[in-house]
Amino acid sequence: MLKLFYTSLLVSSLLLAIGLGVAVPSYAAVSIIHGKTIIPAGNATSDKDLTIRNDKLAFSLAVGSAPPWGVARGCIVDIANVKADGSLSNDRVAFADFIPNNWSSWPTTYQTVDIVKDSKDEAIVKITRDFGKVIISTTYSLTSGSERIHVKTTMINEGEALVDMLSGYTLWPDAGYKFAVPIYSDKEEAVLNHPISDRFVGYDADWAIALHAPDMTEIKSKSRDLYTQHSLKKSESITFEGDYQVLASGDLSPVIRAEIERKKLPSGTLTGSVKTQQGKSVTEPAVVVLKKRSTLHLGDR
Repeated sequence: MLKLFYTSLLVSSLLLAIGLGVAVPSYAAVSIIHGKTIIPAGNATSDKDLTIRNDKLAFSLAVGSAPPWGVARGCIVDIANVKADGSLSNDRVAFADFIPNNWSSWPTTYQTVDIVKDSKDEAIVKITRDFGKVIISTTYSLTSGSERIHVKTTMINEGEALVDMLSGYTLWPDAGYKFAVPIYSDKEEAVLNHPISDRFVGYDADWAIALHAPDMTEIKSKSRDLYTQHSLKKSESITFEGDYQVLASGDLSPVIRAEIERKKLPSGTLTGSVKTQQGKSVTEPAVVVLKKRSTLHLGDR
């Protein structure tokens, strides 16, 4: 009888909550979580760290934790995709950040954190750091239902003129495989000459993270660093933008699709099937697309 009472009470409470319009928490909405990361095997372990997530992905910013290799605090140290059962994958990256002048352990004296927007539809966090006399501000944005972390960085030079700098976004996966900028897969570093793509991808069978960096002019570290050569006059500023695209599969079709949409490239659809020499259908095919004798895409479709 007591069990029946508690069951009835639970049902009544649920109906009352629905009737009053009380929202049931959902990870389809965007949320900012303060403290140690919720990402399994994550590196953001400080009470000061921030994790931002939706129903596609989660990423953590090292506000209090120390990033690897002397990278300044304020960068991404954890990225995870949401698995089919709704849980988070393990952390996929060592770090992802904006690097000024090809200097990962760049000297900085402060970091400030501003939560610009914290709603169920969008989260925007702004990290401001110094690099000598240059003020570097990076905003991280994530919207509901999106698989992309949008990043925007502005450098403002409050000192003397700086020339021949190499700055830009990086992505250092700590597992899986690396898909370098096409045509440059065998290059440790290179100045780009009309590249057919402007992204680097870390991937495995059940995940992929792509860094889209449309401003890049050079690669370092086998495409894990996508830099732009530039100068900064006194009192001058320069802005960079990019995206970290997080997927729950190693199929890179969404990465190609995002690049086509961003660049407004002509595109079409090619349909068919993959069969063995005996004419039998392959249940788990691997489709590889080449352009200019370089791998442009791989996946199961």
